[in-house]
Amino acid sequence: MEYCARFNNVYNAIPQNLRPPLDLALYTFPDGFDPNMAYQLKERAPRTLAEAQNVVVTIEANLIAKRNRARAEKRTTFKVEPLDFDQNIDATIIGLQRLGEKVENVERKTSWDGKQSNTIRNPNFRKT
Repeated sequence: MEYCARFNNVYNAIPQNLRPPLDLALYTFPDGFDPNMAYQLKERAPRTLAEAQNVVVTIEANLIAKRNRARAEKRTTFKVEPLDFDQNIDATIIGLQRLGEKVENVERKTSWDGKQSNTIRNPNFRKT
């Protein structure tokens, strides 16, 4: 709506003898918009400048509603209900018990306990 008011003010400020015809003003009117808005305006093919300005207002309202819907869809939030203190402690205890069971099940390898001497040696190997 602001652009329409500015366009009309500039158009009416031009002296009558130098002012372009309304058809030319209608032709140049969409150039002040972004490509999406200009395309939709030209697609509807308004016959007068006043009709084009009314169409622009409805197109802008539709585009704003579309953008708001897209933003609302992106903002899907997931609520995580906080657990009370007892449930948190119980979950921690269960996790620690599972960890303890896993540690008990790990078999210690003999190489961990101490180094075994290698009984088979290469006779050609010389220690320096």
